[in-house]
Amino acid sequence: MDNEHRARVYTKTGDQGTTSLYDGTRLPKDSDYFQALGDLDELNCAIGLAREFAKKSFASMPESSFVVQNAEALEEALADDRAVTPASFLDQLAEIQQLLFDAGAAVATPPTTTNEGKREKTAWDKKYGDGWPTLLLERWMNSMDSELPPLRNFILPSGGFAGAHIHMARAICRRAERSIVALKQMGLFDQDHVLIFINRLSDYLFVSSRWMSHKSGEPEVQWDIARVTRPRWALEDKK
Repeated sequence: MDNEHRARVYTKTGDQGTTSLYDGTRLPKDSDYFQALGDLDELNCAIGLAREFAKKSFASMPESSFVVQNAEALEEALADDRAVTPASFLDQLAEIQQLLFDAGAAVATPPTTTNEGKREKTAWDKKYGDGWPTLLLERWMNSMDSELPPLRNFILPSGGFAGAHIHMARAICRRAERSIVALKQMGLFDQDHVLIFINRLSDYLFVSSRWMSHKSGEPEVQWDIARVTRPRWALEDKK
């Protein structure tokens, strides 16, 4: 592309600390809208990073890691074409990254100041009327969960590089959800199915972090509620 026709990354319009929503409204960059949009962007980056770690982890795994041990679970998974493989898991994360851009577009469209034409372009329900992105997350979760041991206690975020990074993405997802809820409570956001998707996404990220750790052969570290430890200096002070 000729340099004269190349679009510049910088516009300088935000040099004074403001930027625009989809309808053209300019707001300070620390406004509630841009807090939510920033959280969604950070979430997308975290998932992208986790995906790269997962890709690297898969490359070192034996194929036997992806054999479902429970015959009944395998039969159910295959009957519904749901068995999770390295390729399908990476595809899941990539699809979620695409969906997060749609969620960001919806958040960047204020319900009270955007004309109908623009609202239609970013309307989540218009694009995903039957809510299939959320149903897809549930289907993926069910498939992965069928391979996991029962969860009987809280676990510490850990479980290898990929699993730990998915845990980090989960925590960021919860923050993004809180930011969007704040917009809704102020009457600045009205696309409820986006919130439902983000809420379900944090559940998906929790299950997938466990699944990734399980496939990597990394043990889950449970929260030991009865654990009591004292440093030696504290014991000496008691004497």
